[in-house]
Parts: sequence; structure tokens; C-alpha cells
Amino acid sequence: MRRPLALLTAVVGPPRVRLAYHGDFDWPGTAIADRVMARFGAEPWRFRAGDYRRAVARAQALGTPGQALVGRVAETRWDPELAEAMLKSGIAIHEEAVIGEFLPDLVQQPVMRSAARTFSSRRSSTTSGTSAKTTAAPG
Repeated sequence: MRRPLALLTAVVGPPRVRLAYHGDFDWPGTAIADRVMARFGAEPWRFRAGDYRRAVARAQALGTPGQALVGRVAETRWDPELAEAMLKSGIAIHEEAVIGEFLPDLVQQPVMRSAARTFSSRRSSTTSGTSAKTTAAPG
């Protein structure tokens, strides 16, 4: 697709669609987030200064090698403390490093709970000797 935001524009057109956004904690990621939030009225999803600090602490606790935060500094208008925290630590955190924190959020959504139950029951019926269980995290 030549214009990556074209699909997003089509999807969020209906007024009932509420968009939550998370991106990489690096300068290109925050620049993209700023554009998506401004253009589509998206809300940050686990994409604030506190989320970043927790991700950095977790990466350090796990001994994950830090990736330097490079490039042009991007303003984080939805949370000015985020850019400050990123400048202070100098570490980039990509979405793949925090995906485990998103899954409980997704399972709490009614549509996702239904999909999780369907997946769970299919997996249970096709896997001998094991069972899958999906529970929603407390809200």
C-alpha cells in the first residue's frame, strides 16, 4: 500500500470506532504516534512516560541489551514527560519487548474474549492431553 494511513482512514471513519495507539518507544515511533493521534483522535495505549520507565526497568532487569535512542527528537504532545524520560535514559524500547503487557488488555475486550474462547476450545479439541485456558486480567 502506497499510503499506509489510507487503510486506517477507512477503518476509523465510522463514529463508533475508538482508536487506541501504541508504538515503538523511539523517535520515529513517537513521531508516528503524534500524527495518528492528531489525525484520528487516537488515545495513547500504554504509551506514556510511566509505561516507558517500566519497560526500560524490565529490560534492564532481564539483562536485555539496550538499544540506543537515535535520530531526531520528536515531541510527545499527549505526554510531554515521555520525551523527557526517553531523553534521560537514551534507550529505545520496541513494541516486541512489551507485547506481553498488551495481551491481557486485549483479552478484556468482549470481542477478543469471544475469539479467545473460540481459539481455546478449538485448541482443546485438537490437542491431546493438554487444555488451554484464557482468563481476563482484573480491570
